[in-house]
Amino acid sequence: MSLTRITDDMRGAYCFRTSSGTLYRIDLDSRCLVRLKSDQAPTQDYADLAVSDLRRDGDEIPLLAVVQLEIGERGHLFLDIRGDGVATFRDTTPVISIQQLADRP
Repeated sequence: MSLTRITDDMRGAYCFRTSSGTLYRIDLDSRCLVRLKSDQAPTQDYADLAVSDLRRDGDEIPLLAVVQLEIGERGHLFLDIRGDGVATFRDTTPVISIQQLADRP
């Protein structure tokens, strides 16, 4: 199912793609986020942007809060990247799609 936003109080697992071509998986039940390597070209507005490798790409990172995650807007999240409870603010390029993932067995 396609959505237009994810809020911090929702449940379930989702994937979202940003304008840089980066794909994220977010699980609001287990409170984690995974940033996957870009597997798609960026949108025209971001075609000249070099997509950076970020610390812990591909790892499950504890999700502290979803501040803003809406199609057409930059994603704003608080994560525990260091693993010590200190919040790191993650800002993404604008979100271009959000899909709900199938329920797990």
